[in-house]
Amino acid sequence: MQALVLGGGSIKGAFQAGALAEILSRGFAPDVITGISVGALNGAFLTERAGRAAPTAPDWPALGAELVRFWTDNVTRPDDLIARRSTGSIAWGALWSRFDGLVKTDPLRALVRREILEANLRRSPVAFHAGTVNLADGEIVYANLGFPNLLEYIIASTAIPIMMPLSMIGDRPYYDGGLRDIAPLKQAIDAGATEIVCIACQPLRSGAASFNRKNLLHLVDRVVTVMTDEILRNDLELASYINEYCPRDGTRVESGPLRGYRYIPIRIIQPAVPIEVQLDSFTAADIATMLDLGRYAAREVMGRAGG
Repeated sequence: MQALVLGGGSIKGAFQAGALAEILSRGFAPDVITGISVGALNGAFLTERAGRAAPTAPDWPALGAELVRFWTDNVTRPDDLIARRSTGSIAWGALWSRFDGLVKTDPLRALVRREILEANLRRSPVAFHAGTVNLADGEIVYANLGFPNLLEYIIASTAIPIMMPLSMIGDRPYYDGGLRDIAPLKQAIDAGATEIVCIACQPLRSGAASFNRKNLLHLVDRVVTVMTDEILRNDLELASYINEYCPRDGTRVESGPLRGYRYIPIRIIQPAVPIEVQLDSFTAADIATMLDLGRYAAREVMGRAGG
């Protein structure tokens, strides 16, 4: 069973889309997709398009190309995703305990609801899981195709803490799944994956980055990036450690601290260096560059693996 694990990364999801187009053009056909944040959005798009084709088998290379067009046609400037709040309205909301994010996400919500239809998601042959965090109890929830209000969970998964409004689903507040998980490998493993391709939007080592510390949006983004980079590194290093000590024939470990685990081939695609593109200032040229970077990174990894 082939699985796609799609990490979070805000606007850097364009890198992920380019990588997806490349691997899908090479014959990778996912049976399950797990995603966090923008990974949930990219994964939902592919899952929904596969549902549109049902009962015909998905044409994965065509769907990968369509995902690229989704980014180039719909995500060309910040106003396509967010609407800036004035400094006065932010201060007023904070003063009167009505703070609701540094930006509004009405454009993103409209885009998701226009491009991803819940009925198509539910008829998809691909298993799908979108991770988001219930801020009230701190637990991460992986919404699957059986969840009511599935689109709301997908939108909630993309909500960058503080920067964006909380998503209320019923009476529960939800935020970006990246608060708890960046590369949802466990969900793919639990779904029965025998082969995994994981696409992260960050390099293994983030290193130094330039940002405007006087710009509140940039400051929040940098804080979240540092936090999520550490979570991602821990996720990937744990998966590598487990694989190192499991039998290569895929049989489960019968005793010891790795009892129940098994070896699963995992290919990890990520940028070589940090992508320094900001949500509030990106351009169509930035999107095109990130798409190309994703294609190149995927080509390198899949080429080494003979895929």
